[in-house]
Amino acid sequence: MLSVFICEDNKDQLTSIRKCVDNYIFIENLNMEIVCAKTDPRYLINYISSNKVEGLYFLDIELNSDINGFGLAETIRKYDPRGFIVFVTADAESHLLTFEYKIEAMDYIIKGSENFRPRIRECVQNAYDKYNSKATNLLQTNFVFNLPGGNTNSVDISKIFYLETAQDRAHNLNLYTKDSMHQFRSSLKDVERRLSKNFFRCHRSYIVNINKVSSFNSERLEITLENGAILDVADKYVKNVRRLMNSLAS
Repeated sequence: MLSVFICEDNKDQLTSIRKCVDNYIFIENLNMEIVCAKTDPRYLINYISSNKVEGLYFLDIELNSDINGFGLAETIRKYDPRGFIVFVTADAESHLLTFEYKIEAMDYIIKGSENFRPRIRECVQNAYDKYNSKATNLLQTNFVFNLPGGNTNSVDISKIFYLETAQDRAHNLNLYTKDSMHQFRSSLKDVERRLSKNFFRCHRSYIVNINKVSSFNSERLEITLENGAILDVADKYVKNVRRLMNSLAS
C-alpha cells in the first residue's frame, strides 16, 4: 500500500489538502491511505523512522519550525529513497532551492493557484500509477503482500511451498516457504489470480506450488511436499491433481 503524508503548519491548509487527497482516494478506490497529516514535521519523522514505508509526501516549505520543508525532505530521503515528494508553498520562487538541496521532487504546487486542487489530484494519481508499475515488475519474480499497519513484504515466488487459510483468524492467509511463515490479510481466490500456473488448488484451504510436491497418495488423498508438509486433497480436485502429477513426471 502507498502511504500518504502531509506536513503543513497552517491548519486550514492542512485540512484542505487532506480532504482533497482523501476524497480522491475514496472516489477512485485507490489502495492508498493517509497515515500522517500534521503541522509539526517531527511527527512525520518519528513515523518514517519507526516504520518501513513507501510514501507520497505533500510538504509545505515554511513549517514554523527549526525544520523546513527542504530539511524534512532530506530526512525523508534517508528512510524512503524513492518516495514521491511534492512541495506545496505560497512562494513561487522557492522551487529554485530544490536544486541547492539536491532533492528530486515530483511536483511543486503554488498555494492559491487556479489549478491547486487538480494538481494535488494529479500527483496522487501519478504516484499511485508509478507505485503500481514498480509493484507489477516486482511481481514477475516476487509475491508482494500487505502487512498489518500498511507496510509490505515480498517473497520470491519460486520459494513458496503453499498457502493456506489461517484457522485462527478469519480472512487471513498463511504463506509457507522452507524456512518461514508469513501471515497476511487476503483470500485464496485473490491470491490464486496473482500466482503463476505452477500453483494449483488441491483443497478449499490450500494453494500449492507444484514444484514443491514430492508425492501424491491417491488412496489417502494426500500430497506430501519437499518440506515434509502433508496436505489433504479434496475429492473435487483429485482429477486435476493427478493430471498435474502425471505431467510433472513425464
